[in-house]
Amino acid sequence: MKICTKCGSNGPFHKDRQRKDGLHPSCVVCIAEGKKAWRAANPVLAKAQSARTKANQKAKPDYSQRQSASCRKHRLKKKYKLTPAEWGLKFYAQGCCCDLCGVTEPGGRGWSTDHDHETNQTRSILCPLCNAGIGCLKDSPELLRTAAAYIEMWRRLHDERATSAMGGQAPPR
Repeated sequence: MKICTKCGSNGPFHKDRQRKDGLHPSCVVCIAEGKKAWRAANPVLAKAQSARTKANQKAKPDYSQRQSASCRKHRLKKKYKLTPAEWGLKFYAQGCCCDLCGVTEPGGRGWSTDHDHETNQTRSILCPLCNAGIGCLKDSPELLRTAAAYIEMWRRLHDERATSAMGGQAPPR
């Protein structure tokens, strides 16, 4: 278990690719306190740094979009071994929609590239909700089947209660 070099706690830690263990040596709390202390000790430099950042953002409004596209390209290649073109072909081949639920608009976070966490093999493109659902159920077909049976059981129970409350008539769906 990782221990913070400043306070001795066990995290959480920011990622740091340059470290062997992939984590920064100081916990997030110590880093935040250090930044806050630096800003308090160097108010003129902190204000100048903030002004430079704001000026750069105003001068280059598309900078964050270009940076984001570059980061996405790098992440696709490193994590999934896909180029943006290959990702696009994969998405087009599945009908330009979530491969599970079929929605055509992913919502706020964009599309998720689903992959097997053991083999790192890319499976398909999913909406964030479907991807999170699979992940929360630990990519386990057994848990998915159990969850489906659980939902079906409670639906039947609800329908039975509603039917008896309505004098034997089935509730509208």
